[in-house]
Amino acid sequence: MYLTERLIALSIYCIILFGFCLSITKIKYTRTQLFLYVVILATMGYLYVPDSGSDLSRIVPLLPSYARMSWQEFLLNIQHYSTPMAGVYYHFIGKLNNGAHWLPAINAFITFSMCFTVLYKSSKKYLLSKGLLSLLLFFFMSRGLLVVTIANIRTMIALGILGYCIYKEMLEGTSILKHLPLLIIAALFHATAIAGLLIYFTFVIFYNLKSGKTFITWIQNCLALLLLGGAGGFYLQRAIIKGSNYMARSQMGTGYFYIWELILSILILLLTLYAIMLFCTQKPWFQRALALGEKRFLLFMSCFAGVDLLALMIEFNIGWRLSWLVTILDIPLFAMILANKTLSRKRFIKIKYTIVLVSLIVLILACARGHLCSLKFFEYL
Repeated sequence: MYLTERLIALSIYCIILFGFCLSITKIKYTRTQLFLYVVILATMGYLYVPDSGSDLSRIVPLLPSYARMSWQEFLLNIQHYSTPMAGVYYHFIGKLNNGAHWLPAINAFITFSMCFTVLYKSSKKYLLSKGLLSLLLFFFMSRGLLVVTIANIRTMIALGILGYCIYKEMLEGTSILKHLPLLIIAALFHATAIAGLLIYFTFVIFYNLKSGKTFITWIQNCLALLLLGGAGGFYLQRAIIKGSNYMARSQMGTGYFYIWELILSILILLLTLYAIMLFCTQKPWFQRALALGEKRFLLFMSCFAGVDLLALMIEFNIGWRLSWLVTILDIPLFAMILANKTLSRKRFIKIKYTIVLVSLIVLILACARGHLCSLKFFEYL
C-alpha cells in the first residue's frame, strides 16, 4: 500500500542522510550543518502523512479540545492523567494554525536538537575527526527514529531529553540536580522515561556505593531520586501499572509485537556490547577511562544494553522503546571508544567497520521492513 509514495519519501530520506554525512567531512561549519539537518527533519515531520494506526492520527483530532482547556481543567487532569506534560504540550501546539502539521514538526525539531547536541558535544569533547563524526551521524540516523519521533510523539521527545541529561551528568560531570527539571519533564511525557530513569538511578547509586564515591555525591543522587519519587509517586505507580499491563498482554499473546523491529533493536544492542567488549579487553584503556570518568559510563552502557536485551525477551514494547535510548547514548559511547588513543589499530578498524556494516544493514531493514518504511509525504500522485 502506498508503495510509490513511500519509495519517494525513503529516497528523499536516504539522499539527504548521505548528503549530510558527506558534507560534514568536507565543510567546516559542523554546528550549522547539524542545525540545518534538524530543520529539514522538522520539515519532513510537517509534511508527514500518518498511518491510521499511529499515535499522531489519534492525537490530531484531539488537539482542538486540548487547546480549549483551561488551566483549572489541566490541574484536574494532572491528578488522573499519567503523562500530564503531554497534555500541556498539545495545549500550546493546538493553538497554532495547522497544528496537525506543526505537532510532528516541533517534535522532530526538539528531539533531534537534543540528540544532535549530544553528537556535537561528544565530537568536541573527544576531538573526533570529520570522518568519525560523519560515521556517528550515519549510525544514529540509520536506525530510522524519525518516524517514531513524528508518529509516536511522546516517547522519543522524553528519551531525547533523558539521553541528553545522562550524557551531561555521566561524561561532562554536570550535577544531576541541575537537570532535575528536564528529568521531571521527560518522566511526565512518557512512562518509558520513568523506566529509563529507574535503571539509571539504580546503577548510579550502587556504583557510587561500591566505588567509594564521596558522601556528598551519593547524597546528591539519592536526593534527586527522592525528589523525583516524592513529587511523582502517583506517576511512578501509573508507570508500573502500565508496564504490568504490557507484560500481561504479552503473556496472553495480545500485546504489540513486530519481528523486524525486534531484529533491529537486537542488532543495535549486540553492536553496543561488542564495541564495549573489544574496548574493555584491552588493558591500557583502564587508567585513562578511570581518570576521565568514562569507566562508569562504559559499565552503565554494558549493564543498560544487557538489561534492555533481557527486557526485549520478556516484554517487547518496553525493551523496544528503551533500545531507542541505547541508540542515543551509543553516540557518546562510540565517540569515546573510537577516539581513545590506547585502542589498537586493529581493534579500531574492527569497531569502526562493524559500526559501518551494522548501520548499513539496519538502514536497509528499517527502510524495507522497519517503521521507517511507513514514511510518506503524500498519499496520491
